[in-house]
Amino acid sequence: MNLKEMLERRAKLVAELEAIAKGDSLTDEQRADFDKKEAEVSKLDEDITRAKKLEQRRSEAADQVPADDAAAGADAAASGGDRSQPPFANRPTAPAAPAEQRNVANEFGMFVRSYALAEVNRREGRNTVQPSAVAQGLYGERHAVVADLERAQTLSENATGGFLVTPNYMPEIIKLFGPNTIVRQNASVVPGNGSYMKGRTGASFGYVGENEQGAETGVTFGMMTMAEKDISGILPISKKLLRNASNYGIEAYCRDEMVRGASEFEDRKFLYGTGVGKEVKGYYNAILAANVFAAANKTAPTRDEVIVELNKVLKAFLSANVPMAGTNPRWFMSPLTKLYLEDLMVGDVLAFPTLQGDNPTLKGFPVDTSTQVTGPSGSGGDIFFGCHSYAMVGDSVAMSLSTSDQASYVDGNGATVNMWAQGMLGIKLDMSHDFAFRYDQAFARISAVKWGQ
Repeated sequence: MNLKEMLERRAKLVAELEAIAKGDSLTDEQRADFDKKEAEVSKLDEDITRAKKLEQRRSEAADQVPADDAAAGADAAASGGDRSQPPFANRPTAPAAPAEQRNVANEFGMFVRSYALAEVNRREGRNTVQPSAVAQGLYGERHAVVADLERAQTLSENATGGFLVTPNYMPEIIKLFGPNTIVRQNASVVPGNGSYMKGRTGASFGYVGENEQGAETGVTFGMMTMAEKDISGILPISKKLLRNASNYGIEAYCRDEMVRGASEFEDRKFLYGTGVGKEVKGYYNAILAANVFAAANKTAPTRDEVIVELNKVLKAFLSANVPMAGTNPRWFMSPLTKLYLEDLMVGDVLAFPTLQGDNPTLKGFPVDTSTQVTGPSGSGGDIFFGCHSYAMVGDSVAMSLSTSDQASYVDGNGATVNMWAQGMLGIKLDMSHDFAFRYDQAFARISAVKWGQ
């Protein structure tokens, strides 16, 4: 790590130490974590001190080197000296500082903005320029995003509707999806467009006599094919804002909104996709019918009544010998459902105290919440439980952008917005992926949950 990275790492560790110390009583695990982080801070302090000393020595060495060694050598020769080379020619030089690492996620925002601004100029009848030329004007001709845009231009003709994004951005954008989703951050991610083994039944064994061959085991396997399906996110952005070259926050806005829209869409389909046409089959439709349990028609169940519903799922897993150790078992539910359970009381005592805090658990298993999971309104929502390591996301590397200033889109409030009337350009991100369960018995759902309605 360079000095900057060490300082950033130290600041992060100190913040984590302060967060741990805020607790009223620390568990043994928290104490061990505190001691480990404190030791790392002490080690970083030593490394930072050494790095600062090295920087100081480099600076002092640079100050001692004459401004023009060649001129000094010429002067020495003119005065009769026999020095034939600059006095510091053989002096060992300090190692060059490492080049700053590229932030590819930020470059994606620059990529999107340059493409969008070029499209605005083209649609408004201005001088038609390629996105790479726009990027040169915004960020300089030697910036990495310029080269990426030039490569993209050779792969796709954007005037016909699509602009292929170079593959190096895809992994960085997918990394940003994780914190915004509950499915992707818990599932196993594999390459798309491939075939994988899928477990169906377990092996069976029996006693045999001496010199007898064991019976053939009853283990069976299936195959599943991860075939890419398209995912889209739309970023509406003001044309006036795009033309404002002095506003460098536009790049971050383009990046973050693209990630937010696409990741929310992806999470919703991973949970509720129908599997019909070019759509993945999500949890709701992929879970076996035998593993779907309807909750009792109650809006304010007691603690004991809630436990009865939760145990329906857990008993099914135990009866089927579903392996839970190391397979990431956890609950997915709406924040509104969790809120009801958090506030549920038995007398003056919380019914489920483990739901409090940053790492909530229920019946010993972690709880993740998302507004993509249906809540308790109307006919009720869902609670999913599963060993999520058996959920598989198949990623393909295709990513493309397209634009329109004539289309309409539905905003977050359900209202239809016409981009032409609003003076906006819609930037559409298309990606490809697939989703499937590798072990069907490892997932269950409680339906018609009206708790807190």
